Amino acid sequence: MKDLQGVYKATTIEQAERNLDLLDANWRQRYPKVIESWRKNWPRLSNYFQYNKDVRRIMYNYQYH
Repeated sequence: MKDLQGVYKATTIEQAERNLDLLDANWRQRYPKVIESWRKNWPRLSNYFQYNKDVRRIMYNYQYH
């Protein structure tokens, strides 16, 4: 979970993409479908980073809690 949080809690899209690469390297072998899904949907998922961190926090808390 910590590796995944590195992606969606990143402060910039560039940091999120680096963390996605780390997530891929650490977990692809064990969870290939999950990593494939993140990669396939990254163009849509990364739209999240067009908002500032306060708005992203609200979006995340609303959607997942």
